[in-house]
Amino acid sequence: METCSGIKVHYLNTLWVATQMSKIRPSLFFPTPAKYVKSVLGLLGSAKVVITPYFWHFLIHWMIHVMPESFRLDQMNQFAVQLRARALAKIKRNE
Repeated sequence: METCSGIKVHYLNTLWVATQMSKIRPSLFFPTPAKYVKSVLGLLGSAKVVITPYFWHFLIHWMIHVMPESFRLDQMNQFAVQLRARALAKIKRNE
């Protein structure tokens, strides 16, 4: 998308990035900030408005969108239930 002033705007579709704050270890699907930024800079200026700059994030995003919606919703629900259970267990440990 280009504004009247010639500024291009991109929407970056980002999944996970391994940072100290996220406590995720770097791996194939969890790039370091440096690897992620390198992939972003490689796509800046492209014609697309929405981009998924890190290849493995693009692959995951594509796989999610070719799955049946019912399966995706079930997986998201299971993830939310597990996340809630972990959060409640952490609260109980800290009491």
